[in-house]
Amino acid sequence: MVADVRAFFHSIYTHAIPWAIHGKEFAKRHRGPAHYGNLIDLLCRNAQDGQTTGLPVGPDTSRLIAEVVASAVDTHLQQRLKIGSRDASRYIDDYTLSSPDGADGEELLAALRQSMAVFELELNSEKSAIFPTSHRQNIGWQQAVLRHLPRPSPSSGRIETSALQHFLYQLGRVCVAHPDINRSRIVEPTAETFQFSITAVYMNSAAPRRFKDEDDHEVLRGQYHGHPYGEINLVVPLDAGAELKGLQGWQGPGWTAPEPGSRHFPEVRGGAVIALFYLPAGRISYDFKAPAG
Repeated sequence: MVADVRAFFHSIYTHAIPWAIHGKEFAKRHRGPAHYGNLIDLLCRNAQDGQTTGLPVGPDTSRLIAEVVASAVDTHLQQRLKIGSRDASRYIDDYTLSSPDGADGEELLAALRQSMAVFELELNSEKSAIFPTSHRQNIGWQQAVLRHLPRPSPSSGRIETSALQHFLYQLGRVCVAHPDINRSRIVEPTAETFQFSITAVYMNSAAPRRFKDEDDHEVLRGQYHGHPYGEINLVVPLDAGAELKGLQGWQGPGWTAPEPGSRHFPEVRGGAVIALFYLPAGRISYDFKAPAG
């Protein structure tokens, strides 16, 4: 069984932080700042005009606090199902569970949903699925990509061209091995990335959802979205002549930079491309209604 938390960082209930640290019953009886879980709760609310829902996106502290809450969910789930570390894994908010005692997938999903509810979290039904154990899972590929993420050279302090080329090569191999997965954020906003997130997107105009454009090219169209703070894209064709269409038109190898507040359909023609999207503060929105036609 695989599952995903709905809007993980945006939906964390700040009062669940002391629940995760001190235990829910204890935290409800002791709400003063003498207990550091309550103090963290207070500081998170103060950073968001007193709101109790959501953590600021970008800071490393948010990732740490979110991990505290998610680990408490893990503990609750482990105690409920009596499973060991070899029966489950979690990557940030993506869960993979199996059952050593014959419990079916629906039971595992229900148990995870109930453990989430203890800390006021919800599962994303659209990303939750049950597979037979004979099914080959698309898991572990995020770790494989991150293992090849280029790092600055100790001597120059800069990322070498060869390291970036190696990363893009390995990223292409992952895309070919997992053609049904076409988008994933591989780096959250951090000080190291100047508060930009990095999302890898694979698009191939040979996909079944392709259509013919006015010039009789086969084109694959992605999901309509907007860029609240703008976006910087690195386009890497995997096939000669493949191009990505953005707000500045068709782009082969190189960079595009949609401006803040812009919206569009990403499109690809001529084969397969990888695009690395650099988003300020990780901000992107899919809430806009696509134009007709």
